[in-house]
Amino acid sequence: MGLEAAHNQDSSRGSNRASGNDTGARPRLSPTPGHTPGHTPGTQPTGADRARAAHTAPTHRILRTLAGTCVAALTVGGLVVAAPSTPPAQAAQEPEGAATFTINNVASIFTDSVVNNSPTERTYPFIDPSDEPGVWDYNFRRLVYYGTVEDTRNQVDRFAYMETNRPNMWSRDGWVKPLDQWGPWPGGSLQDGSGWKRAQWLESSLASQGYWSYTTRSLPWGENPEENGVIFYNNETTVQGKIAPWKQTAVGFQPASPGTVAAGQPFLLGTLRNNNLPIFNNLERGTGRKQKTLTDIGQQRYFHGDLNLRIQGDGFAMQGAIPWDVEESQDDTETTVVPRAGGAYTVVANSMCDTNPDGSVAANGSRRKIRGKFTGPARLYNPEGRNTDQWLTGQTVCAQHVGAGNGTHDLYNKGQKGHINQTAGWAKAQRAENDWPDAVDISLRTPASNDTVSISTSTLPDTVWEKDGIRYRMTIWGFTDNGRSASCPAAPPEGAQPVTSMSTPELNMSFACLYASITQERYVRIHKVITTDGGRTYATQPSATFTSSATQDAVDAPAGATASSTTPDGTAVSGWVQDGSFNQTITPTGVGEDKKGSMASYQAFLVGHSDFTITESGVTSPDDPDEQWTLESISCVNGAGEAVAATVDTDAKSVNFAGVGSVASAAAQTIDCTFTNHAKSANVSVKQELVTSGGDGPVTFDVDYKVTATNSGSLDADTGALQVAPGFPSSLTINSVRVAATQEGLGAGTELAAAGGRYQITDGDPLPANSSREYWVRINVTRSEAANVDESRFSCRYLGPPRSGYGLYSEVIAAANRDSDGTDNNKACAPVRVRTVIIAKAGRQFTNLQWPEIANEYVDAQGYSYYPLSGSEFAIYDVDPRVDGSATPVVTLDSSNVTDWQYYWKVTTLATDKKYWLVETKAPPGHLLLPQPIPFTLSAQLGDGTGTNVMPDTEIFDQNKWTKASVQVYNSGYNDLSLDVQGMIVDGKFMATIMVADREAPVLPNSGGPGLYPYLAASAAFFASSLAARRAARKRAA
Repeated sequence: MGLEAAHNQDSSRGSNRASGNDTGARPRLSPTPGHTPGHTPGTQPTGADRARAAHTAPTHRILRTLAGTCVAALTVGGLVVAAPSTPPAQAAQEPEGAATFTINNVASIFTDSVVNNSPTERTYPFIDPSDEPGVWDYNFRRLVYYGTVEDTRNQVDRFAYMETNRPNMWSRDGWVKPLDQWGPWPGGSLQDGSGWKRAQWLESSLASQGYWSYTTRSLPWGENPEENGVIFYNNETTVQGKIAPWKQTAVGFQPASPGTVAAGQPFLLGTLRNNNLPIFNNLERGTGRKQKTLTDIGQQRYFHGDLNLRIQGDGFAMQGAIPWDVEESQDDTETTVVPRAGGAYTVVANSMCDTNPDGSVAANGSRRKIRGKFTGPARLYNPEGRNTDQWLTGQTVCAQHVGAGNGTHDLYNKGQKGHINQTAGWAKAQRAENDWPDAVDISLRTPASNDTVSISTSTLPDTVWEKDGIRYRMTIWGFTDNGRSASCPAAPPEGAQPVTSMSTPELNMSFACLYASITQERYVRIHKVITTDGGRTYATQPSATFTSSATQDAVDAPAGATASSTTPDGTAVSGWVQDGSFNQTITPTGVGEDKKGSMASYQAFLVGHSDFTITESGVTSPDDPDEQWTLESISCVNGAGEAVAATVDTDAKSVNFAGVGSVASAAAQTIDCTFTNHAKSANVSVKQELVTSGGDGPVTFDVDYKVTATNSGSLDADTGALQVAPGFPSSLTINSVRVAATQEGLGAGTELAAAGGRYQITDGDPLPANSSREYWVRINVTRSEAANVDESRFSCRYLGPPRSGYGLYSEVIAAANRDSDGTDNNKACAPVRVRTVIIAKAGRQFTNLQWPEIANEYVDAQGYSYYPLSGSEFAIYDVDPRVDGSATPVVTLDSSNVTDWQYYWKVTTLATDKKYWLVETKAPPGHLLLPQPIPFTLSAQLGDGTGTNVMPDTEIFDQNKWTKASVQVYNSGYNDLSLDVQGMIVDGKFMATIMVADREAPVLPNSGGPGLYPYLAASAAFFASSLAARRAARKRAA
């Protein structure tokens, strides 16, 4: 309704102007903002899903639910649109709940109405009782009434108010006290409250007979204050307390009788109305005994209050308040033209109307017909003038009637016949057609004259009840525009959207249907899981940061209510989901699902008001800040293990809960959503292998190492700088180091120079994701033959990985953050084997030479002893000299390198698994040379490479070739089972031995004598007599 500044005498030329409230033809409703998610519920939306712009929800879920509570407090407060849920895409999704409830009674009463000029202040400021002017102002602002009124007509004639003084229009309780009269009349100037009655609760049963709960404010515009019950006496005011909702601004409510309702389905709670009728804009007071002199105390454009509702049903009872506000507009009370193409009027030159001395149109100029066209002054509509003195500041123009469809403006007619002159009677408040032809309406109904009525979406006080173990609350769904009809449907029309405010035209009664819904309380929390490439772990665990946003509906629906402190299974609940309530950081305890991080508690929300979104804003990895993370999945399941119809968007890293519905079991009320991130990183590791070692006998040899850099991650990287650091004992000299991409290419590989004992094989090469790069390194080594060499250093030693300083140890050094699997596998080692073979000469002739050990005495099958023979010389070839006449020996054994014993040589430069030929190049005097070269091969005796076997070629068994001489071969080491088959004992060790034995040249062998047969250690057989003789010799020596 509009507010008027002062009394106005309507006249075609009147100079006194008054303002009144005007309303348009039909209430305009402002939809409540809401989120319309466009994704199909599920765990992973497609691009098409994300492109969808709106839900297509079933009717029962389109509206808001009463975000309230029960049990002594009604959870009526926020009208919420339940976000429609798309049918589950997966069979495993949770089934929808289908509970029903019976509501037996709805009762209403208005309280705490306040009149002021603040859009937000809902209480009166404290006024010192000694401040008399302040007290007077306070009293006038208390011109607020409450009552229960029967009204069967529910409408206003187009140009007249409801008829007055009908008996059934009075307060059901007679006189009613204003404002907060819930107890004794408060102290102050209005002390005598005898005979006053407070307004009563309006129950459903009485409401069904046509009664409404009402609250009104101020004085009807144009009303005689004394007739209205306001009497001024000695600067005090007596308010007789008569409620007149048919004469002034009024807010009313009529409770419905809902009966049986289904959870999640909006049902009619009652009908809200606004009687938008003109009132005094500025409350006034008089002075002196019955003085009618009124003094302006300023605009009071806002009317606030609470609609209290009491709801009772099976299993619950609740009471709560819905705050409401009315914003009164300044009314257009002068003839006004509003721009619109096709209107019946146009603006013509000022000169065609009466003008002021400055040439402007005179506001009080006369109206006349000019060439048959009605012409006169009119205010130009000022769309920016709402709630201002626009009738004083707006421009006056010269308007001329040109016929409907031909003009540029619509005209709203002030009229000539007392259109708002209540002194002349309300029946005369009608438009005079002959004043302004084709006027669309009276000036009180220009768009700027509409008032705005709004309700809060906050929840009613705490009432939560259970049915089958499932928790329920009641929420306000919202109201819908019902125009001028007081008859509301039991459920919102299909497709209707709830609103929380509406624009109401002046001189009209506008109705809205208030709906509520019973909804479930559910709970959600977030978990975080991280996975990595190659099973990578972290010293400091990465953490994920989350943010959240919620629509106003999701925030308002539970406002004023306290969420349950625990879930049904006893897990902590930390309050309602709010905008930003999930803004927190979650840190998993490690890598993998079993080490997920979790919120400490659940947060509660109301089904149907769950348009909130949780978004992962980033993952921070202290160990590797450059690490890239990919959100692989978001999965949401309820406490029963069923999939929840949340809308997942992994591209946006978010999940929206607008489509989450009610549940059929208590266990399903909780929701756990897990965000799983994979660390997309380069995972470079380095290892080294010793592939080929020539250090199995030769003095100078090559050792080949393979260095492999592997990127098992999902991002490209590089190898970083790689260095090889040999850690050989001092008796091994490095001659050269070469690097190549393949082993075959090492012969022509790049030779490297040492820097601090290290050889850099690369400065860094590209290493794409899931790839490897090899580097082959060849080190050429010379083994020292010095007598004081500590051969124990030639063997590798281990403390876990091999130790530097032993064997052919080498370590590859990687750059920082380029070796994820550690350095143990960067170290490689192989032993250097010194294959010592004794080459000795023996014969039957006593030479006065002794074996180094008495156990070395040899006796043949006939019992002849064999003695060391000096004077022989030998050569060893690595090719058969009988085939290659130009072959040169690899080892020459002569007097220059014979041992001190003069009859044997220690050979330490032969390689294993290579065939050699022993040739006797000089025989002792009186003895014969070997008739043939002796082919033999050295091999490792044991699996670990230690020990030396001497393997003669098969031709050594051809006795036709060995009539004058024989060869005996022995493996190294001591054989406890065959004490007779040991090689020579040199330096206290049984050595691999090749014994060349022959007879003196003039002495022929006995006819048919077996001679000294070759012996193979592998055959483990000796002539029995020889064994026996040798044992006997050993015993004698002992």
